[in-house]
Amino acid sequence: MLEKVRTYPVKRTVKLSQDTLLEKTLKTFGNGKVEGDTVVATFPGLKSVSSRIEKGKLCIETVTEKCDDPMEAIRKFNAFLEDVTGYSVSERKKLMSKV
Repeated sequence: MLEKVRTYPVKRTVKLSQDTLLEKTLKTFGNGKVEGDTVVATFPGLKSVSSRIEKGKLCIETVTEKCDDPMEAIRKFNAFLEDVTGYSVSERKKLMSKV
């Protein structure tokens, strides 16, 4: 079990709120619930995906677990990030390499 916390920038054109975060979590992972200021979901390979908004950025804590198809978990997580932040995988990679 591996735990990671990361912060992702959000495009200015994306209006992010806890409601939209919950909506996009439900759409991508098929489940989700609000716990305080955090939206929590699960998916095979991702024991827990906790996301919240901090100072206009998306803060996500993931807890991974072993699964039969880890690539599917990665695809789902990347689709979720793109939907929420407005940045594709390659755009996020460029932004992270600048830091």
